[in-house]
Amino acid sequence: MEPLWTWLALALMALGTLGTLFPILPGLPLVTLVALVYGWREGFVKIDTWFVTISIVLTVLGLILEYISGPYVAKKLGATKAGVWGALLGGIAGLLSLGPLGLLLGPFLGGVLGELLFGKALPQAAKVGFGSMIGTLLGNMTKFILALFITVWFALRVF
Repeated sequence: MEPLWTWLALALMALGTLGTLFPILPGLPLVTLVALVYGWREGFVKIDTWFVTISIVLTVLGLILEYISGPYVAKKLGATKAGVWGALLGGIAGLLSLGPLGLLLGPFLGGVLGELLFGKALPQAAKVGFGSMIGTLLGNMTKFILALFITVWFALRVF
């Protein structure tokens, strides 16, 4: 394949990798989509169907982990169902309304509010909120690592 297309694909994958840290960009799905298009364009020689399949599986895994890691850690710290649901819904609402900042504040506030609404004391509610925020950060770091892995693996195969 032409070097220009290879470098363009790698640049888009790097942008997608950064997108896992800044949710304004599409992130992990972009990395996998670029690999898929590149593989299709070059006849699935260097980027074969196994590469694409593994990339899709890692992408789905990363996206699932992003949304369940915050509530999971909150649950481990003693959250009630209300706190877990609050962290999950807070993460989604925070991301949609506040962008990158909402990715941290949403799970925290959602977890705290969920616990407070169902009678937990503020210290326990704050502990749950903090745990959901840390869990969300861990999920995002996992997505970053997965995107970086796919991007480096791509580069090693095409160069």
